[in-house]
Amino acid sequence: MANAMLNDKTFAVAGGAAAADAGLGSANSATRAQAGERSMTIGGTSIKATLLVAIALAAGTVGWNNVGTLLQTSSVLIFLVIYLALIGMTFYAAKNPQIAIVLGPIYAVVAGVWAGAISQVYNAQYQGIVLQALLATVTVMLVTLVLYSFRIVRVSNRFIQVVVAATFGVLFLYLALFVLQFFGVNALGSGWLGLAISAVTATVAAFNLFLDYHYIEVGVNEGAPASMEWFAAFGLLATLVWLYLEMLRLLSYFRD
Repeated sequence: MANAMLNDKTFAVAGGAAAADAGLGSANSATRAQAGERSMTIGGTSIKATLLVAIALAAGTVGWNNVGTLLQTSSVLIFLVIYLALIGMTFYAAKNPQIAIVLGPIYAVVAGVWAGAISQVYNAQYQGIVLQALLATVTVMLVTLVLYSFRIVRVSNRFIQVVVAATFGVLFLYLALFVLQFFGVNALGSGWLGLAISAVTATVAAFNLFLDYHYIEVGVNEGAPASMEWFAAFGLLATLVWLYLEMLRLLSYFRD
């Protein structure tokens, strides 16, 4: 579930810093402050991200408890449609960041139900794997946050280009795998190839967290309006859901 919504340009434009003048963002921030408009903050973004995660977890219980109903028809087709819908929402939000306050909760509900149903399927085959995947996801999030905060990992333009390219590569790979599976072809199976691809994909998802942190920091530094907190929280949720699902898949290979 590639997260392609957060980018420097979106936050720069939102903060009025699209021009080359490095001080323009601060000037616009001061202008908004005089007009009574609040600027984007780390705290505000964290609160909204927590809210979206809570909505996704609540929706996940619905998917978990109703997985049988969700899978009554062709499960592959249903999950492919939802997968494409989630991707479509992220790209639409990227073009229209002001609607993230509405689209974010909708995304959280859809992604939560979808991930909850998938989790139940995995848990039925590998007891306890869902808790392991949740703990792994939280651990990776905290580790990447520490690495970014202390500048142990620096997000350069080259880093961004590589991660974005890898993310789109994973996106098209998964689309191809979904289509093949729809026709009854399991291209990965449970062998070393599947394990290797899953490990690489989980790594790419984890690297996307660095991009999320970077873009949030850019939005705050450029004085983006407070409404962009919802957009940033939306992007972070998309990455976390993707990372969690990759952890589920990766752990299942080790269980096998």
